[in-house]
Amino acid sequence: MSAVHRHIELNTIDVGNFPSSRNGNKWKDFHIYLHGFANLPSGRGEDTLSPAFECNGLRWRLIVYPGGHDTAQEGYVSVFLTLGSPGTATITFDINILQKFGTRFDRPIDINTFDIISGRSYGASNLVKRSDILDPSKNLLDDNGTVAFIVSIKEEEAEAMPTAFVPNNPFLDMIQDKFLDEETADVCFEVSSSEIEEDRSKRSRSSTSFHAHSQILNICAPMLASLFESNEDRSVKVASITDVSPDIFRHILFYVYGGRVPKEDLKAHAKSIIDAPDKYSIVNLKLEAEAVYVKETDITMDNAIDNLLYADAKNLALLKEAVMDFLAENTEEASEKISFSDVPGHVMKDLMVAFSRSKKTKQGNQDGNNNFTIMRVSELRKKLDEKGLNVDCSRETMIEALKSSGIPGFDRPIDINTFDIISGRSYGASNLVKRSDILDPSKNLLDDNGTLAFIVSIKEEETEAMPTAFVPNNPFLNMIQDKFLDEETADVCFEVSSSEIEEDRSKRSRSSTSFHAHSQILNICAPMLASLFESNEDRSVKVASITDVSPDIFRHILFYVYGGRVPKEDLKAHAKSIINAADKYSIVNLKLEAEAVYVKETDITMDNAIDNLLYADAKNLALLKEAVMDFLAENTEEASEKISFSDVPGHVMKDLMVAFSRSKKTKQGNQDGNNNFTIMRVSELRKKLDEKGLNVDCSRETMIEALKSSGIPGYLCM
Repeated sequence: MSAVHRHIELNTIDVGNFPSSRNGNKWKDFHIYLHGFANLPSGRGEDTLSPAFECNGLRWRLIVYPGGHDTAQEGYVSVFLTLGSPGTATITFDINILQKFGTRFDRPIDINTFDIISGRSYGASNLVKRSDILDPSKNLLDDNGTVAFIVSIKEEEAEAMPTAFVPNNPFLDMIQDKFLDEETADVCFEVSSSEIEEDRSKRSRSSTSFHAHSQILNICAPMLASLFESNEDRSVKVASITDVSPDIFRHILFYVYGGRVPKEDLKAHAKSIIDAPDKYSIVNLKLEAEAVYVKETDITMDNAIDNLLYADAKNLALLKEAVMDFLAENTEEASEKISFSDVPGHVMKDLMVAFSRSKKTKQGNQDGNNNFTIMRVSELRKKLDEKGLNVDCSRETMIEALKSSGIPGFDRPIDINTFDIISGRSYGASNLVKRSDILDPSKNLLDDNGTLAFIVSIKEEETEAMPTAFVPNNPFLNMIQDKFLDEETADVCFEVSSSEIEEDRSKRSRSSTSFHAHSQILNICAPMLASLFESNEDRSVKVASITDVSPDIFRHILFYVYGGRVPKEDLKAHAKSIINAADKYSIVNLKLEAEAVYVKETDITMDNAIDNLLYADAKNLALLKEAVMDFLAENTEEASEKISFSDVPGHVMKDLMVAFSRSKKTKQGNQDGNNNFTIMRVSELRKKLDEKGLNVDCSRETMIEALKSSGIPGYLCM
């Protein structure tokens, strides 16, 4: 799979009146350039993958088939958009090809649902003929043989589904809350290291215990998990570690649980944090610590060789590059003062790379920025990470991996200008284009609405904040979700079936669906589901039967437990079923999310008001109850005539009084009610409770009592 070398994120700034055709919708455009299109692999089914780009909080990639997808007509180019983040998403998007003058083909806008588990991608099998792209008269290739695709994604409004406040999926917080929890752990590390006495002798110090969960280790740190394999005779298996200090080991283990090492500790103990993750293959933490070490270390004549040998021994390509840059810039002094007798010969190649890069930089030649041979380690790692390839290797191995993956070695040149805001300088083109050319319809510079588009491309520079180099994110959540439904690592299984209604209203059973899971994740994140296995001790894989939830709904519930997201379209289509299942098994935040969707998608009417009120009261759906009460408060006369309240419990009268009071204050223009607990909106009450770490799955009355007990005053300071 070859790859596109650069994408440009376009942030649109409109000057003048918005064209009516935009309808106020916000879109984000991404220009993706395929350089040397004619030379890209063009066999049917051979694809080119773009780097990831972000929109609506998710990562996306463009897949281009220059010779067509297997489903395409002969001779056509296929283009698809695919979701690169865990979970699912619904987006409105458009994919086009740009002519060299900036115009685009018109295609209808598609709305598609992306499901990363099933690997779906959407786009056009027959976007354009390959021969048309290669035809100079079509103006689809620029003068450098580059073809440009534009991906336009509609940005979701902040008030899009769900409209109400919904707490985030608590998976990561729940996992980290059980970090070092002895009660739920089934393995324990005994960590000790020796202290140096004044006479240089060592004395042993007492060990420190770190309780952990074997399933999390198996998924996220197999090397640590393997330490327990030969110890089968204790209820809590114990492994001894003597070459890492307890303080450092705690940082490593917390990272394994999806946590972060504080910046100050990374700075103070960078080498120790490099050494331990290197031994136990916690790759991304090792690279993060290496980046900090490089940033905080001044390479000198005295320490250059020590750092070079250390980098070579630990496979620290970034540190090795820093040393080589120092040597390349100080050749004469280094040749006089440094002995290279202990340096292995293979590092000569790295030194040659540093010389070449330095030479090209001084000559003002920017091609080296996009040439694998002298490309910076950070950029090589970034490209590898975008392809999902190993980044913990030498620069030579990285280059071989990138070449094998099909990524070409050069990108198109970019103009670079330096701006100094202090002195008020500005840069650009005094004679960019003639005004008459812009107004000339034959030049195609104005669109049909009379809009002129400028594009400003700015290279995003690495910030000087720690770390300065590219470091992959903590992979914890991706690693956990990669094992979702994984039978090999699971130790429990749900057999889920529901009954189907025949035409004569009788029920018949249908075959069950198996959902394999991990007991420790369930114990931490879904105790109600975990409790279903407590009485089943006689099987290696415990089985629990669920008959009151459909397999499709249960799959959504279980994926949410693993930190995932339920697709918006499924939330809309099955809101009540998801509410019911999440309510039964205490998956609170998913229940509230589904409730918010149900409220947004449901029109309260005279016919359904009481049914919704009783449902809300039975399931403790304060937001839905509020929506019904608002409806009744706004339609008092008609409701009193058409609705029977005989089945409504008396305690809901208080909620109705609140709705009346809030409506009255709103009509009077009195905004104090926005900060008064008594008539505060359910969404705001829940938000305040969530900020305090308190339960949000309760009636508004209980929420108010909890907030008062927590010490939050009923009115905010204005």
